[in-house]
Order: sequence, then structure tokens, then C-alpha cells
Amino acid sequence: MQIELDSRSLFERYVAPRFDEMVHLNVDPAVGEEYVELMAKGGRPVLYGNHQGHGDGWLLGKVVEYLREKAKEAGVEFPGVVLPLARSMFTGDQGWVLKKITELSAPILQRRGLHMIPYTRNKDEINYGLKKNQAEVREMAKAAREGYGFCYLPEASIQGGRHKHFWGFFLGGEVNGVIAADDKDGFAGFYDLINRFGHVKGETFFMGVAMEGSYRFMGADIPIPTMELFQSLFADSSRPAQVTIESPITVARLKSELQEDWRADGHLLNKFLMRSVVKDLPLASRGIYRNMPDLEFAAKPAVLSSR
Repeated sequence: MQIELDSRSLFERYVAPRFDEMVHLNVDPAVGEEYVELMAKGGRPVLYGNHQGHGDGWLLGKVVEYLREKAKEAGVEFPGVVLPLARSMFTGDQGWVLKKITELSAPILQRRGLHMIPYTRNKDEINYGLKKNQAEVREMAKAAREGYGFCYLPEASIQGGRHKHFWGFFLGGEVNGVIAADDKDGFAGFYDLINRFGHVKGETFFMGVAMEGSYRFMGADIPIPTMELFQSLFADSSRPAQVTIESPITVARLKSELQEDWRADGHLLNKFLMRSVVKDLPLASRGIYRNMPDLEFAAKPAVLSSR
């Protein structure tokens, strides 16, 4: 028991503050004002972005902390954002190191407004024998009623943060970059969850973030802390990770730039929303979007094919 308390105390006192220093937040002040306006009207976010590793939670925590500051400027109460997290990370099925880091990180990120709720993925059922249950759904509905937004990482995998060659974990090199979305209905699903249970006074909007570098301090190839993490913690003040907050995307904008029934084609919606974040990633991290010449919003359905 004493060892457990000491590990939490050490993590909170020494490690967590350095994580903050290792993550650089990029946001245009004009974009910040857009969020102030939306939050002032009672808006609620579906936060989304690319997924490079288990360390993305720390980048998302910084984003949610920023959004809560914008809500405070707007004079409204905003508890934060729910991040549905694979139950296998809590049970230890993905390794005891990842389980321990998750347990240590969860209360710190919760205080910043990022509320991690375990949920059982299809992968958890197939790979680890875990079973889905209604309690997970009820917990998310409860969070929506309490005013939370939701986070959705459409790739549903950290494959994007894995190196193209295994030895990249030790030697560095290019990562795979963004992969195809796992679920074509995810964006609309979280939008509906908020609107059905959340009693939203304003507008539910999409908040994109481009995340780069979390794999540098929590391996995606091997789910353990990296040497670069230890160097950053104890040796230098570099910032190996950064997150860029994009301008909010409203339903009115989706109807204007996609089609009136913006949710009719989930593949198209995934690509449209992901393009807004991919443009602020390094070329090597863009993955399947790397060779797409147009990363702007002007693409119409006839150009931005869902196939």
C-alpha cells in the first residue's frame, strides 16, 4: 500500500509536470475566440484527431484544459471531455507497464477535464476474451447528461505511431502515419450521443487536433516508455510532442461543404474531418493522406470520393 502511494506521489510530483513541458500546444488566438463563442452559446465538442500512441492522452489532456479555459472565459461551466479507453488497458491485458501508467495518469488527467471511461472494443473481445456490458453504455450516457463532450480517435489504433521498421523503436525513423478510419459511423454516433442525452443548449461541434510525437515518449511499437522520454525527463528541456488545435467545424459548415445530409456517407465524413487535422502534421506522419494534393476544405463529394 505504501509503495502504491509513493509511486502515485512521485509520478504526480515529478513526472507529470515534465510531461506538460514536453508537449507544445499550438493554437491561433483567432481560433481560440471561435471556441469562446461556441462555448458561450452552450456548445459541446466532439474532440477528435489522429492517433500515434498511448501517450496521446497527455496531449488530449492539454487540449481539454485549454478548452475549459475558453469555457471559463465564456462564463460557462464545462466539466470536460470523455475519452473512451480500451478496457484491456485497465485490466493489464495489454501489459502491466501500460496498466500502471494508465492508473497513474487517469486521476491527473481527470483533474484537467479528460475523463477516461473503459469500454470493451471488438479487439478486446477477440484478443483478450473480455465481454461488453451495458454498464459501459450507461456510464457514457451519464457523462453526457453531466455536460461532458466526447473524444473520438477514428483510427482506433496506434498503428500510425509505429515505425515502418521494427528497429525504429530503438533507432528512430519514419512512422506509418495516419491510417484508414476503423468505423464509418463513429463521428455521427458521438454527435448523437451528446445530443440525445446531453440536453445541449447550444450546438454540438467538431474540434479537430493534430497530434505529433507521442510515440517518442511512449512506444507504439512496444508499449513501454522510450529512452527519449527519460532523456526529456531528466536531461534536457526539449518538446518531442506537439498538438495543434484546428478551427471548429459546425454542422452548418458540413452541410455547406459536403452535402445537406452530411452524415449520409460516413467514409466521406471521416475523410473530410481528418483532412482538417492532417494538414498540420509533418508530411511523414500523414500516412494515407500523404499523396493527396488538396488538404483544404474546398473538396466536394464529387472530388472527395469515399472509396
